[in-house]
Amino acid sequence: MPRTKRAKPTKAKPKATTASLSPVTTPADPDSGLRYVFTGPVAGVTVNEWTILKVASVLACARYISTSIAQLDYNVYLHDSSGGKAYQPDDPVDWIIDRQANPEMTAIVFWETLIFSALIWGNGYAEIEFDYAGRPLWQWYLTPDRVYLDRDDSGNLVYGIHNRDKEPTIKRPNEMLHLRGFSWDGLVGYD
Repeated sequence: MPRTKRAKPTKAKPKATTASLSPVTTPADPDSGLRYVFTGPVAGVTVNEWTILKVASVLACARYISTSIAQLDYNVYLHDSSGGKAYQPDDPVDWIIDRQANPEMTAIVFWETLIFSALIWGNGYAEIEFDYAGRPLWQWYLTPDRVYLDRDDSGNLVYGIHNRDKEPTIKRPNEMLHLRGFSWDGLVGYD
């Protein structure tokens, strides 16, 4: 029997692929692909911010986390030159973040609602109302479906708030409290 030469074993090189596994988006619509990945029909069932709350474990976890964090003390401190800090109970911000967010919500209910929104929707929004002297007066919770981020003609970030039967209200970032979750762009959290 004639002897045959054995082929030398070679390592298989991975095939280079040019197609991306993730959806391609453009800067004009950064979350169009991700929204489809995380929401939409799954095995014939629509999964979104509202339907996920029907899952008892999701609701229980979100409530537990938001209630636990809302019970923490939220106070205003002033740093002094020696590196220490002093509690400022008379600061108007201390009142709205620790005791009464607005005439209709205590601070604990406000924080629980805002954190719950950030957990489920990826964003928690509140409008900060100022008095005539420019001091913060109240924080008003806004549902995430009413708020959108945009840029003005100068390229500055602004928040738009949808109103019933009226034009959207435009607010600057210093007039809003935005608690965001995980985000690719650092501006809007993903649900």
